[in-house]
Amino acid sequence: MENNELLQAIYNDLQSVKQDISGLKQGQTNLEQGQVALQQGQAALQQDMTEVKQRTTKIEIVLENDISEKLDALFVGHELNIKKLSKLDSIEKTIEETKDTVDVMFNVIQKHSGEIKELQLAK
Repeated sequence: MENNELLQAIYNDLQSVKQDISGLKQGQTNLEQGQVALQQGQAALQQDMTEVKQRTTKIEIVLENDISEKLDALFVGHELNIKKLSKLDSIEKTIEETKDTVDVMFNVIQKHSGEIKELQLAK
């Protein structure tokens, strides 16, 4: 091979290496851009996570303070209703007993009234 051919071959190899380096630089640029995009995405996720934590904390506070108090009040009200219902059962029993006594007294009074009329007629 002649010098010119060798020089041409070296030049062609150099051009190929330059293209490879250019491609590597472009790939590196793409990787750097991808890394920046990932970092931005990570920052957005961290911001979202912070918001979720804040909202969760607010929900926990509402549950602890507001909902728990209301549930306690409902429980107390339910207990009071149970007590009232048990008293109503007792009152209902007393009313039934009183009604039975009044019925017996009514029958006795009717019987006595009849007997008094008979005695008055017999005079």
